[in-house]
Amino acid sequence: MNTVHTLKEYIDALRKAGILVESPENNALAAREIHCLTYDTRALSEDALFICKGAHFREAYLNDALSRGAIAYVAEKKHNVDAPCLLVNDIRYSLVVLG
Repeated sequence: MNTVHTLKEYIDALRKAGILVESPENNALAAREIHCLTYDTRALSEDALFICKGAHFREAYLNDALSRGAIAYVAEKKHNVDAPCLLVNDIRYSLVVLG
């Protein structure tokens, strides 16, 4: 069984690790439960936190993730999408922290 965490818990973990640069300040959003944490759009389900990683990452992947149910994303840079971003300074380390 997968453990369910709120977006706020993930934000707090990134902040505690010292890699969070910016996060949304929306309490209603922060209270949302995250049921899927992934960087693979094929494995994505509703209420997901999508991780934008890899040298070949394209914004099209993020758009696909959002259309499939991602509610926010983690990235080293903001993308031109209408979705909350958890901006970090080390995407690889964020995988360790969030996992």
